[in-house]
Amino acid sequence: MARSLALCALTFPLALLGACGPVAKIRPGAESVLAVFAPPTPEEAMKMATDEFDANKRFEGLSYIAGATYASEPQYLQLFQARLRDKDPGVRALAARALGSYGSATDAIAIADLMVTDPDIIVRIASARALQRLHSPEVVPQLFTALDPVKEIEPRVRVEAASALGQYRETRVVERLIAAVADENLPVNLRVRGSLRTLTGAGCGTSQANRQAWYR
Repeated sequence: MARSLALCALTFPLALLGACGPVAKIRPGAESVLAVFAPPTPEEAMKMATDEFDANKRFEGLSYIAGATYASEPQYLQLFQARLRDKDPGVRALAARALGSYGSATDAIAIADLMVTDPDIIVRIASARALQRLHSPEVVPQLFTALDPVKEIEPRVRVEAASALGQYRETRVVERLIAAVADENLPVNLRVRGSLRTLTGAGCGTSQANRQAWYR
């Protein structure tokens, strides 16, 4: 019985699939049941990702490309770079995440600017998280800004910035992280301590006096 149903499904006209229930994301022009659920081709995904009239399509197309084996190819990196300036915050956040996976130190600079200037919290979080995977000493000042509770009120951004700073074994970074241990938000505090242990191999005490003595 199961074999007969399977064969029937493979030969049943696509136009009648709706009778069996809703079908999500049917590919335009699909000519078989198997093709209905196939991912878009690179050309189709690019067309979706560059649809200036539909943010949902841009997000969907960008998602397909970011998860594909060809995502690191130059034309797609250029697409991610361009979408950092997209008018939709979801698309901007996705572009930052994609460049965190496939981009370079050059991309880190644009992502860092997004981290400190974007009005959307999710974009700033995604940007700070992307900088954990890209190394560029040029973005350290922006990470300091994102770690400052006066300049960045969202603790989740400060948490991610603290993690990103853990890859820079520099005096200025250690000094800024020691100061940031005083952050009143516990997740930020714990992440700062984690980055200090990564950089120095040791803790830094629980009081400001202990921290300064440890540093000296």
